[in-house]
Amino acid sequence: MPDNELIERLRQTDEKALEQFYVLHWPQALAFARQNSGQEADAQEVYQDAVLLFYEKVLSPDFILTGAAAGFLMQIFRYKWLKHISKNRPEITLAAEHQWLMEAKDDELPEDYEKLKQVIQSLSERCQDLLTAFYYKQWSMEHIALQYAYANTDAAKTAKYKCLQKIKNQFKKN
Repeated sequence: MPDNELIERLRQTDEKALEQFYVLHWPQALAFARQNSGQEADAQEVYQDAVLLFYEKVLSPDFILTGAAAGFLMQIFRYKWLKHISKNRPEITLAAEHQWLMEAKDDELPEDYEKLKQVIQSLSERCQDLLTAFYYKQWSMEHIALQYAYANTDAAKTAKYKCLQKIKNQFKKN
């Protein structure tokens, strides 16, 4: 059904329309969750929350759909899913990814290692995660954009660049 008809039916509290919309987009949400560290039960719970939030937004009198309804729902789901997995995963930092650096003998470490380590640890968690994903997990920018809910790969590249600039600027200051 066209989006304008869907919105109209939802505003008339047509439960059948909501149920159809839910069922139609569940496979896409489940696929996203599975690609991003997910189990079906968790994905279903987060998806239900996303559909309810979507429904609440539609019922708001000032709501205007500016894109595809499915896209809006999936945007809500992705945000909620990434928030869910970030709450439930153990803390991962650059230092943890490469424990060997911390255990290496002093004469094996680069000259400015301690300084660089402090600068990296002073970065936001998001920057640390993004750099870890790119450099150590060797994820593609497409995967990073999807994983961290960037609008596209260019936005993810810009974020990575800004994180690297923060390291360079802090390193120069110290």
